[in-house]
Amino acid sequence: MPVLDWTRTQLDLEMTDGSKALYFNWIDLAVFDLFILKRDGAKDDYPVSVLERAESKFATLNHQQLDDLRINVLMGIPNEKEIELETLRNSINEYARIGFNGLRENLVYFLSSIAAVCEQEGIKMTIHPDDPPYPILGLPRIASTLDDFNYILSNVDKPFNGVCFCTGSLGADVENNALEIFNAVKARVYFAHLRNVTKDEDGSFYEADHLGGDVNMYEIMKALSEENALREKPIPFRPDHGHQMLDDLAKQSNPGYSAIGRLRGLAELRGLELGVTGNY
Repeated sequence: MPVLDWTRTQLDLEMTDGSKALYFNWIDLAVFDLFILKRDGAKDDYPVSVLERAESKFATLNHQQLDDLRINVLMGIPNEKEIELETLRNSINEYARIGFNGLRENLVYFLSSIAAVCEQEGIKMTIHPDDPPYPILGLPRIASTLDDFNYILSNVDKPFNGVCFCTGSLGADVENNALEIFNAVKARVYFAHLRNVTKDEDGSFYEADHLGGDVNMYEIMKALSEENALREKPIPFRPDHGHQMLDDLAKQSNPGYSAIGRLRGLAELRGLELGVTGNY
């Protein structure tokens, strides 16, 4: 995930139950890209329907709303620290020169370079899928699809080289089948992030209830449990992201990582696991 990580355009989308969720909206991202970042060639990356709606929405936004959008998008980097627009532009230009194939080759070079130490020390590496799992702001993605993971695992075909299986990141792409991807790479899955998303016809998505989005969490948990039954040590998982809810709405917390929403997700996932395995 070069430069931007788990990019979202809104951090407090209100759900019907009053809780708040993370949201990625293509129209809002286009507004940021075209009118705030003003990236060269940005118009070429969006269909006409998105460009038209982005222009219409931009005309309705005031200064504060545009500033909020800028902050939300720029928060999507490691450590959740906002960067300057010019820094982002420079980084985008740098990665444009590297390109999709260059990023793939760099990743293989890195993994190959650390292989001996990882094997000697018993270290297992796990690569997290890109979030969102498709190019944004001109930045290529190399860990988003089944083809990507097949490339990563086959080009450094050693047991230390593994996958962090994230149902939300992979499930955000309408062309991905998260269960198919898990079954294809499960031998190299060493960690799982279980969360859910609900998508619309544009491919925009919000973080849904852990058991309530587009990802069939029952089938995922069933496959995960079947794989764990074959292992000496099961694949650890965590409830990734969660809604801000109840007392956490009044507290200072990082969007997606408030305690109560994630504990609710953990309870739901543990209950599903017990139901799938029958180990009450």
